[in-house]
Amino acid sequence: PAVPGFFPNLLATPPSQPHPAKGPLSDTSPPACPPPTPAEQAPPATLQALPLTQNLNILLVEDELAVQRVAEQILRSFGCTVLLAESGDEALQRHQQHLSTIDLVITDLVMPGISGLDLIQRLRHIRSDLPAIVISGYPDQYLDPANPSPTTCHFLQKPFRRDDLLAAIQRALPNAAPRT
Repeated sequence: PAVPGFFPNLLATPPSQPHPAKGPLSDTSPPACPPPTPAEQAPPATLQALPLTQNLNILLVEDELAVQRVAEQILRSFGCTVLLAESGDEALQRHQQHLSTIDLVITDLVMPGISGLDLIQRLRHIRSDLPAIVISGYPDQYLDPANPSPTTCHFLQKPFRRDDLLAAIQRALPNAAPRT
């Protein structure tokens, strides 16, 4: 099933006023992530995708094909190269094939088989410095921002907009330099 509210105006610049959450998760609390810094609260017009994201190699792991396609389109519009995987097992194979070239992993939290957090933990056993963003339509109750474990990563709540994804990449890769 599609994530409610994910597709409307996804590629558009967000309005100046935030809109309330839509769908069955609207009764949940916002993620328990630390409050954004003033730089993270910058208006969307100040977010610049290039050169930050140009030539980045991103492993995108999402089991919902419609969500995967939209996220892939957004990432490619930033100038990223996108490696796709529909499961944690497939992501492990892709990572093994492109080990030295992946700059960032963006993974769904809840997937059949290996969860997004288990995937990140396994990938970080291979490469401990691998930056990661977890995306989910569920609140980040599975994440513990106070836990400095190998699964510590950035969180992005679904539904998200183009500029939300860019801001998450900027937080995950503040001094990004693409691998060669």
